[in-house]
Amino acid sequence: IERSSYRTTLHGHTSVVFGLAFTPDSRRLLSGSADGTLRLWDVASGQCVRIMQGYVAALYDVAWSPDGSQLASAGTDRQVTLWDVEGGTSPRGLHGHSWYIYGVACSPDGRWLASSGYDNAVRVWDASTGA
Repeated sequence: IERSSYRTTLHGHTSVVFGLAFTPDSRRLLSGSADGTLRLWDVASGQCVRIMQGYVAALYDVAWSPDGSQLASAGTDRQVTLWDVEGGTSPRGLHGHSWYIYGVACSPDGRWLASSGYDNAVRVWDASTGA
């Protein structure tokens, strides 16, 4: 196997990083950590351009909406949190899991959001209404 080298290392989280997702245009990278923060990185420069805090639990997974206007995060607080990246509105929580949530995904058309958890369940949500 041929060895390769990496381009850069992104520093800033204070605990293990679990979730990663590129923006739809591939210009930025979102990271979610057990330190309870989401960090948005500029891929070209390697600089952190935004820190989203106020999350009290460890974050296990993150996902972008196809248009890049919203992101979803999931973790130990047993809810999927929807963040309006452009509008600056407060995060909205989707409740339904009874234990930690380890996975979150958005459908390619942006209509559906899915989450999977330690409660052995996969939940499917309407991304626009949260139902």
